[in-house]
Amino acid sequence: RVLLFGNHGAGKSSFVSHCVGRPGLLPTGVAMTTDKVTFVCSGSGDSQLDSKSSESLFPELSDLFGEYPGLANHFQTRVYGSRTQSPFLFIDTPGTVDTQVSYGFDVNGVLSLSLPTPLLPGLIWL
Repeated sequence: RVLLFGNHGAGKSSFVSHCVGRPGLLPTGVAMTTDKVTFVCSGSGDSQLDSKSSESLFPELSDLFGEYPGLANHFQTRVYGSRTQSPFLFIDTPGTVDTQVSYGFDVNGVLSLSLPTPLLPGLIWL
């Protein structure tokens, strides 16, 4: 699992889309376009899962959703169709900003999970 975080507009979503060979898989732009934490993984076909469906794929999310109220409302999984299973699970995050922006959940708390753990062993700062 690889967590990406950095300022808005830094290229986190573009980086993930490029790494999986699917330009435009995730929305991008100069202004803040990502207000969700997004798991990106390969599968048999393209789909977008809400937090409840994501939790069935990744049971460890239930503790995270319990610890950070509002996160479940700002969480999704994007599955991209691939003939081969990728060993990577990318985690795209909302951009960090210098001003007070409310995402509906504790972004800083969630990003503090960036320390290597079984849930998030890899980290890329953009």
